[in-house]
Amino acid sequence: MGMEVKKMPHFGAPKTPKIAQQFSLLLSFFAIFSSAQAFDYAEALSKSLLYFEAQRSGHLPYNQRVTWRDHSGLTDGLEQGVGDGGTDHYCWQRAEDMTTSRQAYKIDEANPGSDLAGETAAAMAAASIVFRKTNPHYSHLLLHHAQQLFEFGDKYRGKYDESVGVAKKYYESASGYKDELLWAALWVYKATGDLYYLEYIIRYARSFGGITWAISEFTWDIKYAGLQILAAKVFFSFFLYSFYLLLISYIYIERGV
Repeated sequence: MGMEVKKMPHFGAPKTPKIAQQFSLLLSFFAIFSSAQAFDYAEALSKSLLYFEAQRSGHLPYNQRVTWRDHSGLTDGLEQGVGDGGTDHYCWQRAEDMTTSRQAYKIDEANPGSDLAGETAAAMAAASIVFRKTNPHYSHLLLHHAQQLFEFGDKYRGKYDESVGVAKKYYESASGYKDELLWAALWVYKATGDLYYLEYIIRYARSFGGITWAISEFTWDIKYAGLQILAAKVFFSFFLYSFYLLLISYIYIERGV
């Protein structure tokens, strides 16, 4: 009689936990995304800065790179950057030779401009991040004023072109001021990490149009597209961190740690 050979049970390859499969898929996505051809943003930023240096008004610094420009607008009365568009468009002189009126207007508690205050706050908060390491004092000053402007714009709400009528013909605030308030809150959050500003965005996201405006353009006036992209990056980072913690917890549980 021959010996009976028993078949050993086939267990197959060990099953990969579903959560690990999802995490692996996520990593594959990032690998594909990072391998895409990168643009030379440093060169683009350098050329943009040179362009803006050529547009500077006032008393130019000694290290001005655009040497054909000279001091201009030395008697301007600019306060919050709102001027008369009609007078400005009437002038066709070199900036160094301007003789037309350069009257400026301001926003305050009685004449609010939440869109103007919010946009300026966002710019200052973003700049504070740039100068954080190279010029901490200037960075702190920018951030301090950004927070002040955001608080002012939120407390005294209103469109700047309703307070400064001469601006409406050329620079109408078509989207209102709510997108700028959300935009400012998001940049101040990125600069400070203070959850107050993140909670503000979540609280007003729907009523301020942050998640309801389906728009593809991003302009000096309409901030919704940029707001949605920046918010997606912020909340996606929260998702990744939460997913990482969940994965680590699952591994420890599986190992009985």
